[in-house]
Amino acid sequence: MLLAGDYPALPILRKQLEHCTVERQCDSDGYIARIFVDPGVPSAPLKGRQILSGVHAAVPELARGIAFKLFIREGRLSELEAATFGESMPPARPEELGAFDLQYLTDPVLLDRTYPFD
Repeated sequence: MLLAGDYPALPILRKQLEHCTVERQCDSDGYIARIFVDPGVPSAPLKGRQILSGVHAAVPELARGIAFKLFIREGRLSELEAATFGESMPPARPEELGAFDLQYLTDPVLLDRTYPFD
């Protein structure tokens, strides 16, 4: 859902998602998936750092669900962050969760806003 839409950079980012490897790091209230895009896949025409957010998973095991942020650096997928709202994360692998419902929390966030690197 974070890469859905018609914004011109999104088809390239969706292609990157098809050609990447992922390493997950988990802790008690979420996880970060570091994304490594195949070097042969083009970069999207985006400069600096962008964050896509506004997608929420309603999960039966959690009262307040899980929020997601997708980080893009210099036109390349970088990280996906999934975090609870102060609750312990259920099983570390998303495929181990029971049924859940994805939904937008707000209108999609514009991609053309840049943020400084941490």
